[in-house]
Amino acid sequence: MLDLSYNYESKSGNGLYIFAPAYTFDLGLQKSWLKNRVNSKLTLYDAFHTGRRRLIFREKTIIDNDFYHYYGTHRLVFSLTYNFGSSTYKAPASKKSDEENRANRN
Repeated sequence: MLDLSYNYESKSGNGLYIFAPAYTFDLGLQKSWLKNRVNSKLTLYDAFHTGRRRLIFREKTIIDNDFYHYYGTHRLVFSLTYNFGSSTYKAPASKKSDEENRANRN
């Protein structure tokens, strides 16, 4: 199975800076093995190294400040999970308090 993920943040700002639009794109491959008991996944986060945010100082007459902030989101992750079988645990039935019973009667 192929997983694709795209995250976009539009232009915004605060009292000091204007934040330029930012986006990231993630890719993942997933495969099940041994009758769905083993699941492997390989994910490349921020595939195109776009995980950065440009900040522009609003008042150019005071200071001409324009910079990029890199988040360090570019990484490759491999995960492997194993399913030991079905669970036999049964959650206890929830008991209503006297107040809940009184409220339901009205």
